[in-house]
Amino acid sequence: MKTLGKFALAMLGIGLVLALLAAAAGGWALMNDGLPGASALVEIDGERIAIAELGVGGALLAVAGVTLALLVVAVVVPSALLLAFGMVALALVVTFGALLGVAVLLLAPLLLPAGLAWWLWRRSRRGEAAAAGTGGGTGGGTIGAQ
Repeated sequence: MKTLGKFALAMLGIGLVLALLAAAAGGWALMNDGLPGASALVEIDGERIAIAELGVGGALLAVAGVTLALLVVAVVVPSALLLAFGMVALALVVTFGALLGVAVLLLAPLLLPAGLAWWLWRRSRRGEAAAAGTGGGTGGGTIGAQ
């Protein structure tokens, strides 16, 4: 694994540990009337639950729920955003490729004459260079001849 991957994995682990600590501290404070909202009521499906009346099991479930919610926010939301941006980028690449293909098909009748003209132009330039004697080579002499 590369260094950036190790760093991202370490940051994810540290973030998960900090989320667990924050959820545990919040649950402990709610159970011990440490927060002003400890006397609050939560209503789920018509059933009212007093935060202060949660037992140890309820507090652990609350901590687990908060931790799961934080994990979803930390993993699923960035993944969904990357997937969305990836699909947009893929659509742009496919669109550009299709437009390039259509342009090549439309310009195909011009490509053959243009290629032929370019080949003839380069061929005539080579002929001019050979006639002027700038074509390179040794000029027909031998090495070391006097």
